[in-house]
Amino acid sequence: MSRLFYGPYKDKKNFTSNDFLHINSAGLSRYVYSGRPSEFRVWRPEGRVDYQFFLVTSGEVSVQLKGKEVILKSGEGMIYYPNDIQDYTYYINSNYESVGHMYVHFCGTAVEEIMQKSGVTETMPLIGLPLESKRFFEALVNSYNAKDELTTLGNFLRLVALFSDGHSVQKSESVKLIMKEAEYINTHYAEYIDFNKSAKRCNLSRSRFRHLFSKELGVSPLKYQQKLRLEQACELLLYSNQLVTEVSEAVGFADPLYFSRLFKSQIGVSPLNYRAKVR
Repeated sequence: MSRLFYGPYKDKKNFTSNDFLHINSAGLSRYVYSGRPSEFRVWRPEGRVDYQFFLVTSGEVSVQLKGKEVILKSGEGMIYYPNDIQDYTYYINSNYESVGHMYVHFCGTAVEEIMQKSGVTETMPLIGLPLESKRFFEALVNSYNAKDELTTLGNFLRLVALFSDGHSVQKSESVKLIMKEAEYINTHYAEYIDFNKSAKRCNLSRSRFRHLFSKELGVSPLKYQQKLRLEQACELLLYSNQLVTEVSEAVGFADPLYFSRLFKSQIGVSPLNYRAKVR
């Protein structure tokens, strides 16, 4: 037997808020094996306008993420950003007595900053969450059902504080891809680089790619490329007799006037003065 929860028709508390932090809904879903295998699919083809975090409490959940299947087991979770496709299925069979998860939908003007500080900057699975996660989540659901708004917000923030310890696997993969792109820039700094393609290779949006790159390398991808170009320009000015226009072209600047302005703004002197001063 197969059942479908189709978000566009079923979601009732799907909205944004101008509050600092707002909990739209929180609860527990549990499906008990009754002797016949069945499945329950949640499908939101356009996602939701708010964020969602769910924690698997029993059994396994199959999540479709960026064209790949991710199996989440008890104690593991999933964070969804607004407007990201949500597609996950509970397979209810004799392998488990029951399958279920706790969930919270949230929004607010401070949420993006809160998520960035937690280290969870994209839709991703949360693997290896601390054991306290389930207890904190239960407290969140209980306070939400009791309509204790202040306690609910406090419990939510305590839960978010655990995220940074629970996304290390996914984060390491993102970091590996980011560092691979940095290595590409290292060897192709003088060429035109399409950072939209770089983001796609990392399975990230352009803004997320820029944010994660800046977090790991200290500067944006463009600034990183410019830094490499200027460092090489300094080497050429110091150890070669190339004209400034030739140096500009060699490091990837088609406009020597722009190169000279950028060089002076970043290095503090013009290319010619740098050569004269250092030599």
